[in-house]
Amino acid sequence: MFKYLKEIFVHYNYVDRNFLINFDKADSEGDKPFRHLIITGKNGSGKTKILEALNEEMSNVICGIGQPQTYFNHKKNGKNGTAESSFEYPYPKVETEFYENYQKVIKNNDFVYAYLGTDRSFEITVEKNGSFIEALGKLKQKYRDKVSEYYKQIESLEDSIKTNQDDIVYRNKQIKDIQDKSEIFDRKQLVQARGNINDLKRTIQNCELNIQKYQQDVKTLEQNKPKSDFSISKYFLQYLFEKKDQQVFAIGDEEHEKAQVFTQWFKDLNVQFQKIFENEKIELKHRRISDTERKFYFELPDGRTFNFDQLSHGYNNIFAIVAEIWLHIEAYQAKHPNDLNPRGLVIIDELETHLHLSLQEKILPFLTGLFPNIQFIIATHSPVIMASETDCVIYDLDEKYTEKDNITGTSYTVLMTSHLGLGSEYSLSVTKDLNEAKKLLGIKDRTPKQEKRLRALSRKLGDLSPTLALEIILAIEKYAEAE
Repeated sequence: MFKYLKEIFVHYNYVDRNFLINFDKADSEGDKPFRHLIITGKNGSGKTKILEALNEEMSNVICGIGQPQTYFNHKKNGKNGTAESSFEYPYPKVETEFYENYQKVIKNNDFVYAYLGTDRSFEITVEKNGSFIEALGKLKQKYRDKVSEYYKQIESLEDSIKTNQDDIVYRNKQIKDIQDKSEIFDRKQLVQARGNINDLKRTIQNCELNIQKYQQDVKTLEQNKPKSDFSISKYFLQYLFEKKDQQVFAIGDEEHEKAQVFTQWFKDLNVQFQKIFENEKIELKHRRISDTERKFYFELPDGRTFNFDQLSHGYNNIFAIVAEIWLHIEAYQAKHPNDLNPRGLVIIDELETHLHLSLQEKILPFLTGLFPNIQFIIATHSPVIMASETDCVIYDLDEKYTEKDNITGTSYTVLMTSHLGLGSEYSLSVTKDLNEAKKLLGIKDRTPKQEKRLRALSRKLGDLSPTLALEIILAIEKYAEAE
């Protein structure tokens, strides 16, 4: 059984090195065995690189490929702080700490896992080449093969480096032996000895060049490590058609109990679609057009219809996420039919992509409600998403600050200024005028020109909104009291 993540140590994300992200549930009031993690920060702060590196780490875990846990092993051995300076990775790299021994996680690696990058999309084609379960198995095996070949290449290059290093040591020893005996050489032997030394030095130079080449080859390989791609959302429509066929066959064979299970399944699915569309009357429909053509579509209360390929970018983004998680859960349950609430981890980059504010507010609670045993790790710029879920830890990459308190009661304005880098709750132009007005108020003996400018700014800001008018009045009172 998957024991969830509680810490991520970031070795490198192209921006910073060696910092810990802790989202342990130990100080949480929630009853779940985990906490979700929201990573925020300005553009260029390295959010995506952390998630990509985490995806690589988790891909290795679910494929049973263990990785060195340098930081956490040092920490457990009472050597906290020594690992950070010892391993300067040239590429984005993270380590993970679970609520279970790492080796046990590698051994018991069968759990739900999905990664959804910014390039996610809900594909509308019906995939006919095998089932999504077979496809997922092949994708995992392909990744294992690529990683195996990668390590073989690294090992071969490292062996070549070692061989050349040993050869340099041996040649230097030969040179020393010749030099030690040079005093007893006659003229002819001395000339020959010098020639041998020059040959040996050229061999050493060649070895050094080889080492440089092999080291560069290693660096190139490390910067182009195998990428995992376990995406199976394109099989979602095929999956729906298979469910519908099973329902139809059960009805035709008069297997009433089985047919009722599938009927209820589609009803439950429709409820989830209604939540996504924020419309309690929308209905998922199925129609067979011919012996070879059929489709699923949505029908609105007024009779209008639309297909999956007519979804807006925002809804396409939601369906890409939901379909991906759904199919990974189905693939897991095909192997573990008695596990009705499978555990797992889902990573989503920029969850808010293409979503209106009203959907941003609902998307994370919707996902955590639909998949209650799935731990979510997401990156976002949205204060609406940050404040939408109670059992979350927020990590600010710019400040290296962890917010573990429940912030659902914090205004979006405060979040935008405290975590998302805005200097003010107002627009840049208004902020500029407001700061100028406050600066003028702070001048004790203002000139007539300054008084005129202050009155103009006060009128301008007051006309824009009652809130700004009040702020000017409060500022005037503040400076009056100070005098």
